[in-house]
Amino acid sequence: VIHDRASPRRVVRAAERIAADRFDPVVVQLTLEGYAGGDANGRPLRTGPGDVAVYDVAQPFEVTDESERCGLTILAPRRIIEAVHPRPGDLHGMV
Repeated sequence: VIHDRASPRRVVRAAERIAADRFDPVVVQLTLEGYAGGDANGRPLRTGPGDVAVYDVAQPFEVTDESERCGLTILAPRRIIEAVHPRPGDLHGMV
């Protein structure tokens, strides 16, 4: 579990990077403060305080913070998510 506070930033996970590093956990992120918006492989998303977002790191996404943000993030191994949801990719970008 990661507790972070960050100034506005833009996070991009591009297809080229995904192919190169083969890193594939599923991220579950609770926003405590601040707002962000973006796109998760074609699914628009917006988060604010109290929202929980899911990112499949094996798929492209781009998220831009609209302000300073604070949150809690869990990087879960794919096999753990697959134990409760057989297709974690379907959760990508859900808020």
